[in-house]
Amino acid sequence: MISKQEILNASILIVDDQQSNVLLLDELLHDVGYWQGNKRLVA
Repeated sequence: MISKQEILNASILIVDDQQSNVLLLDELLHDVGYWQGNKRLVA
């Protein structure tokens, strides 16, 4: 079984054409302990 630490160390790529969706997911992930890495919003 995968450990919590392995999950928290995983990289997540969020791709969406709506900036608000990206920002919401980023905030939700941050709230549960994911570190915010590089973020790039492109229209």
